[in-house]
Amino acid sequence: MVWIIVIVIVAILAIYLWTSYNKLQRATNSINTAEKQIDIQLKYRADLIPNVVETVKGYATHEQETFTKLTEMRSKVADSSLDVNERSKADQQMSHTLGNLFAVAENYPDLKASTNFLNLQEQLTTIENKVAAARQMYNKHILSYNNLVTTFPANIVAKMFSFAVKPNLEVITDESQREAPQVKF
Repeated sequence: MVWIIVIVIVAILAIYLWTSYNKLQRATNSINTAEKQIDIQLKYRADLIPNVVETVKGYATHEQETFTKLTEMRSKVADSSLDVNERSKADQQMSHTLGNLFAVAENYPDLKASTNFLNLQEQLTTIENKVAAARQMYNKHILSYNNLVTTFPANIVAKMFSFAVKPNLEVITDESQREAPQVKF
């Protein structure tokens, strides 16, 4: 009789360890998938940017600094060797620079009326919304994962298998990037 009780207790513990480990693994996989979704949206936007830059270049040839910054930011966002937070910071800087580019475009009525430019601007607006949604989804998965890692009794299994708390995507801390773009000629 004692052996049966011991076997049942060991079986319950084994099942608990197994299910907890699998929950943590699924949460990790969800985070990785959400990160890849951000990458997909950023890649799509990065592919659109050269079209926007070329369209605006024809009208605003003296805005070379903005074009150069945008190209540099695009390269950083596309750099897969950076972690998700570093790419996110570069992406936020690129969004700010895009805002500057659109502010430049406001001073060119012919450009603002260009069907190509309006189409590209609409596509970028749509992709910005998709990037924001992908970031929110990523942080949602991080929250679920971190809850598993930090709450009892799953935290015991998390420590046993070296699952650690993961950081959320960070927001811009540079106040100058929160301001509306200023265009001066």
